[in-house]
Amino acid sequence: MLNVQGVYKLIDDNTILRNITFTIQPGSIFGLIGPNGSGKSTLLRCITGIYKMDAGIIEFNEQPIFDNTFIKEKIGYVADYNHFYATYTVQAMINLFHDSYPTFDPERFRQMNELFKINKRMLISKLSKGMRTKLSLMLALSIHPHLLILDEPTSGLDPASRRAVLDMLLTEVCERQIAILIASHNLSEVERICDVIGILKEGTIEYTNSLENMKKNIRKYQFVLKEDVPTDFSSIEGTISYKQKGRVHYLVTKDNDKFELAMRDVNTHFIEEIDLSLEDMFIYSTGGIEHGE
Repeated sequence: MLNVQGVYKLIDDNTILRNITFTIQPGSIFGLIGPNGSGKSTLLRCITGIYKMDAGIIEFNEQPIFDNTFIKEKIGYVADYNHFYATYTVQAMINLFHDSYPTFDPERFRQMNELFKINKRMLISKLSKGMRTKLSLMLALSIHPHLLILDEPTSGLDPASRRAVLDMLLTEVCERQIAILIASHNLSEVERICDVIGILKEGTIEYTNSLENMKKNIRKYQFVLKEDVPTDFSSIEGTISYKQKGRVHYLVTKDNDKFELAMRDVNTHFIEEIDLSLEDMFIYSTGGIEHGE
């Protein structure tokens, strides 16, 4: 299990991460989402031990990760920008991983490369962003990680390759019960494969829950009143967003019970729930611009 408790990180006297706390169980895929500049990549670098946190605990299987070679050998990491040695060939990178990780499996790499078909003689500097992402993912999976950390793992990939990558991740979780942490802006992909969601905003985890519970808790309604009533719907406890367009009222709540209680004595022509995607829930939760009314 990955255990992150009370983590703070400062860079140049600026607090980038504040009191970050969450856990990831084996066999679970945790989706970390947040606006640009919210601290996602910094958090991943702290978890992988690249950055040293200023306060808090980051453990995997009850052992600290930072400066722990034994634990780091069990962690695969795919960065958004893969700064491989530019003068290395693909084969040289394979050799480096083979020498660095006792569990590196050349046959596993070969099987994945039958799908992605990256020429081992190519220089890293000649690979496109998508090809570097594929290479990084294959190298990370070839060490048979117990924990896999992914920063924008489908960035630069074509649709077929994106689907192949997501299928690989689901297979790893189902067959090996590994823990996966994904930071991504592609919310449709996060919604497809993640079972737990964490929303990071301005360096703080604002919300974390299972995707199933998130969909139950954050709901959107539209309704039309039979007569005007002096009710301030925006003041209903749990309201995230409220708008009125003509006679139609739109309200998003994170406390459905409070909304239903407040509406019990309100006379309406109709009231109906509108399905929300993860993208919609993210925008409402972070105070972003509303769309698609």
